[in-house]
Amino acid sequence: MTQPAIACYAQGEEDLIIASLLDQHGMPRDTGTFVEIGVGDGEQNNTRSLAERGWQGTWIGNEALVYKPTLVTFQLAQVELDNLQTLVLPYDHGCDLFSLDIDGNDYWILERLLEQFIALPRILVVEYNAHADPGWIMPYVPHYRWKQGMPFGASLPAWVDLLTPLGYTYECHSRKQVNAFFTR
Repeated sequence: MTQPAIACYAQGEEDLIIASLLDQHGMPRDTGTFVEIGVGDGEQNNTRSLAERGWQGTWIGNEALVYKPTLVTFQLAQVELDNLQTLVLPYDHGCDLFSLDIDGNDYWILERLLEQFIALPRILVVEYNAHADPGWIMPYVPHYRWKQGMPFGASLPAWVDLLTPLGYTYECHSRKQVNAFFTR
């Protein structure tokens, strides 16, 4: 049976990579739970396609939404280490997919969140800095806002070093070398 076409709303066809990983790991394409931090205005992000296919989720971002699917809750917040406890992450049992793209303190935020999850997500999508030296991690900067050309995030090897001991396997990265995909 042929799967229906996937609508692409992400910057580098991340939607298609996610659909492929769901298929490879025997997960349904039309039901599941996700959390995405760094959703922009809702028009273009990594989980919009999932939301349109029936997944339930939470979006967290620092700008008002232009597009908001019915099965998605939204929190307006600048995500920082000191406000993680106030964010409502509704999946006490974990979520199927977690995506993080905040152009800056991503590494430090995910490191802290992984300590808080009761059950770790099966799929992680993380933004990485393809131009950084191997192992490089941006120092934590409160209230950081990325501007073109400024340093951000962490290198792909830094993410691999963080996630491998937690049972994650690096699967691939997006064609534009922006997001990396890990499965557990």
